[in-house]
Amino acid sequence: MDLQDEFNVKRLTSHHNKNLTPNDFDIFLLDIVNDSGFNSTLEFFNIFKKHFPLSNYISRRTFNRYFLESRIRQKQELKETKLRITTSKNKPRIGFFTVKRIKAK
Repeated sequence: MDLQDEFNVKRLTSHHNKNLTPNDFDIFLLDIVNDSGFNSTLEFFNIFKKHFPLSNYISRRTFNRYFLESRIRQKQELKETKLRITTSKNKPRIGFFTVKRIKAK
């Protein structure tokens, strides 16, 4: 094995898989919103890191991008969940959180 091959092997084995399929994130988001919800974006990020162990290498910025894209893709599905995602107006450090959906009569 020459030096170039050795470099390629080390690079491939040490490279972390940072990509998560949009479908996986969408399913995860719907599961959380249908079950327990979250109190802040940081708490949701920590739940995400526990659920996807390889996601420890994903930054908050990348996570927020995935979160935004998923909310846009699943706009209709999120309207039918028992909890709704809302943004904090008075406490800007919270970001997004879930509250119980009130059904209109």
